[in-house]
Formats: sequence, C-alpha cells, structure tokens
Amino acid sequence: MAGRKKVLCSQCGFLCWTMVSEQGRREIELPAEQRRAFQVARIEGRQDYPDGKHAVILTCFRGQWHLLDAGPGGGGYLLDSHDLREPRHCPHFFRHHPGFSPEEHKDLQREQEVRRWKRRTALMAVAGAALGVLGSYLHFLLSG
Repeated sequence: MAGRKKVLCSQCGFLCWTMVSEQGRREIELPAEQRRAFQVARIEGRQDYPDGKHAVILTCFRGQWHLLDAGPGGGGYLLDSHDLREPRHCPHFFRHHPGFSPEEHKDLQREQEVRRWKRRTALMAVAGAALGVLGSYLHFLLSG
C-alpha cells in the first residue's frame, strides 16, 4: 500500500450500525456524535434488544473488519489486529458524507471512480492526438 495515506475508520462512510434480526441485516449511518465518541474511546460495539431477537452491531460495510458472533445473543467484540481508533491503510476508505447510508456511500464512491476513469481516458485521448500531430509534423519536416 505504498503511497496511500493512513485514515481513520471514524471518518469513513462505511462505518455503520448493522441491525441484525431474524429478518436479515440492514446497515444504517453512524451519527456524527457517535463518530466523535468513537475517535476518543472504544464505544460499545453491540447492543442487544430485550426481545433477544434483534441486535445493533458496529461494523464496516465493506468488510474490512468484523465482530465476533454478529447474531442476536452473541459476544460482539471486535476481532481485528489493530485498534480501530488508530490510523490505518484501507483500500476502501471513502470520506463520510453526513446523511448518506453506507450503500449510498458505495454509490458515491463508484460515481467518483467513473469520473476519474473518464478524466484519465480523455487525457489519454488528448495525449494520443497530440502525439499524432507531433508525429505528422516531424514527418513533414524530415521528408520535406
């Protein structure tokens, strides 16, 4: 990962609460005040509801780290080789945009990657055309 700067999970749009129930999983945005608390101290990564059928778990939407036993009634401790409050290299980091869900962050990231690809393609096309013009000009000079 040379060349990539270190980032904080608390500043990423993929840090979220995952609601787990018998019906499945749903990811929701981690509010700003909880993000700030996350930077200072290890916040509780799991909360079970009294009915024993629902849990809310702190997760990475892109799966860069996970929790031990994410189902209702499980332990919910972070399983990772680093403290998530520490800067780290992450290939999926995308800065948090308040009001957007983790899925919407993924869409924003995809749109940004498409725009970058279009810019690079356009730049390569311009460079190719410039080289073609230069080649024609040199051919004209040398043959003439």
